Amino acid sequence: MARFLFRHNYFLEYSVVFLLMGLLALVLLTLDRNTGFMQPLRQYFRSHLLDVYAVFHGANSEFNQGVTARHERSEMLATIDQLKREREELLVRQRLELPQLERENSQLRDLLNLTDVYSDGLVVARQIRSMQGANDGRIYINVGETSQVRLSQPVLSAKGLVGQIDELFTEYSRVLPIIHPGHAISVQVRNKLTRFIAQGDGDGLVIKDIPKRADIRAGDELATTGLGDIYPQLYPVGKVARIARKKGDLKDVYIEPYADFSEIRFVVVVYQRHFGPGIP
Repeated sequence: MARFLFRHNYFLEYSVVFLLMGLLALVLLTLDRNTGFMQPLRQYFRSHLLDVYAVFHGANSEFNQGVTARHERSEMLATIDQLKREREELLVRQRLELPQLERENSQLRDLLNLTDVYSDGLVVARQIRSMQGANDGRIYINVGETSQVRLSQPVLSAKGLVGQIDELFTEYSRVLPIIHPGHAISVQVRNKLTRFIAQGDGDGLVIKDIPKRADIRAGDELATTGLGDIYPQLYPVGKVARIARKKGDLKDVYIEPYADFSEIRFVVVVYQRHFGPGIP
C-alpha cells in the first residue's frame, strides 16, 4: 500500500528514508551513551583516520617543500645566470679599460719625475675630454683659477712639451697645444746653438722656409730655448721626422712632438715664471 502511495512521490519516499535513518542514529547514540558499545569502533576509525591524515599531511608537506625547493632552485639558477652575465661584462670592461688605466698610471709615474726639477711650483691636472665639443684643437684640463692657475703658464707632460694656458675659468682652463696652427715656439737643436721658430700644423710642428744649409737633419732632437720667459729652457719638444726640399735655397722641417696628444690624460701646470735649465 505504501509503495503504491509513494510510487509517484519521491519527496515523500526520501523523507521517510531520512526520518528512519535519523531515528536509527538517535537510538544508536542513546545506546552508546548508556552502554558504550560503539567505543571500539570509534577508536578504530579514529586511529585509522589519523594514519590517513598523517599520510596525506606528510605528502602535502613534501609536495609544498618540493614546490618551494623548485622555485628557490629556479631563482638561484636565474641569479647564477645574472652573475655570469655581469662577470662577462666586467671582464670585457676590464679588457677595454685596463690598457687605458695602465697608460694613465704610466703617465702619472712619469710625471712624478718632474717634481725633482720643478718641485716648488707645479700641479697635476687631468684632461677633460667632454669639453672638447667645440673641436677647436685645444685641450681642457680640470684646474683653473681656484687652483691658482694663470694665463700663459706652461703645460708639460713627462715626455715633452704640451702647450700653454690661453683661457681661464673658475674650475678648469684651456690649453693651447704646441701643435695648434695658432701656436709658435722658439726651439733649438740639442747640443747646438742653432735656433728656429716652429709652428703647429695640426698634427705636429713645422719649421718653414729655412735655408737648405741650415744645420738641422732628420732625427735631430729639438728642445725649448727658454726665450719669451714662458717655457722652461731645454725642455724636450720633439724629433725631426722629415725634411721637405723646396724650390730655390729653402726647405721645410717637419717635427714629430714627443708628447702624444692622442694619449694624453694627465699633464702638469708649472707655476714658476723664471726657469733654470730644463731636463737634459
